[in-house]
Amino acid sequence: MRVGSRSMQLQFLASLARQQERLTSLQQQVASGKKVSTAGDNPAAAVQIVALQNSLEQMNGFESNSGLARGRLSLEEQALNSTVGSLQRIRDLVIDARAPGRTEVEFRLIAAEIEELSEGLLATANSQDGEGRYLFAGNSVQTRPFSATAGGVAYSGDQGVRTQRISESRVVQEGDSGAEVFGRIRSGNGTFNVLHAGTNAGGVFYSNTTVTDGSAWDHQQYVINFTAPDTYEVRDGAGTLVASGAYESGDSIEFSGIAVSFEGVAAAGDSFTIEPSRYQSVFQTVDALLSTLGSAVLTDAQQAEFQSNTNSALLNLDRALDHISEVRGHVGQRLSVLDEQQEANDRVSIEIQSVLSRTQDTDLASLISELEAQSIALEAAQRSYARLQGQSLFDLI
Repeated sequence: MRVGSRSMQLQFLASLARQQERLTSLQQQVASGKKVSTAGDNPAAAVQIVALQNSLEQMNGFESNSGLARGRLSLEEQALNSTVGSLQRIRDLVIDARAPGRTEVEFRLIAAEIEELSEGLLATANSQDGEGRYLFAGNSVQTRPFSATAGGVAYSGDQGVRTQRISESRVVQEGDSGAEVFGRIRSGNGTFNVLHAGTNAGGVFYSNTTVTDGSAWDHQQYVINFTAPDTYEVRDGAGTLVASGAYESGDSIEFSGIAVSFEGVAAAGDSFTIEPSRYQSVFQTVDALLSTLGSAVLTDAQQAEFQSNTNSALLNLDRALDHISEVRGHVGQRLSVLDEQQEANDRVSIEIQSVLSRTQDTDLASLISELEAQSIALEAAQRSYARLQGQSLFDLI
């Protein structure tokens, strides 16, 4: 079969077109640094590239979430550190106020510093992040959580907690509600609380509280009555006699798995109420303390009430310090989780980027060599075609 010159010409032109197309493709790859620019270049690789890019975008989202959580948790940690420092200073001032021989002027100076520290606590509880969102408002981040009212400090936030997803299977809590941090603090020793009756006429006050048998404590209210300076009785909420005995200063009265130590000389009719611990905010503790410091301490009875009330203040402050320190520990744990997960996410991101680079990016050195070779070959083919096109039968005679 004879092949016509027209057919040969078309075949040669098609070959030139393929070479030109390949050269153009190589030039595009060199310019972009990508060996797969469109799905048509390599459909299977294009699908893999899209999946890898989506995974990388997701990892970037986790990194952004981690940054947001880390920022708010770091600010919360600073606020809690400040709170602990203020409470510790208030505790030191209470001990200072209990020293014998304090004058009314000294009491006023101590009370003034505690009031200033209380205002600082309120400001800390209303801390905001860099975007103006309140740290301790729960999910109501645009609402100022704490405000001073005639009845004390009111909480206007909610009980919610905000979280951030930092990996496919892991979320982290980025804050705590103010109600939990500043409000859910057990009064007294955490199990029960002792209240000094304001009508007591003697010089007796409580000095220590102990849980002797937690399983025997029934979470009921009791009243310790001094029936005479040297005798007492304990009655439950129904008025039933629970215990009785002789008393002298320094004795510990025990019943229902608890013990309360007393000092001072009692008067007949002096009484103390024992109640289960309840939740009390740090602001209530400080307000009660300021009220105690503002009361006159002249008579033996007033001195005894002052000792009992400041004892309660110290117990309440200790519970507040324990609670805030516990919350601070949880914040530290979350920050450690963020660091740990960030390291894991970084490793995954690096692996994804490596696979994406192998799938999508060109080997520039070899690509340039191929481009040069392809250019030379195309140029040679074009010269050959031009020479053949210019030949005639007379060139062969």
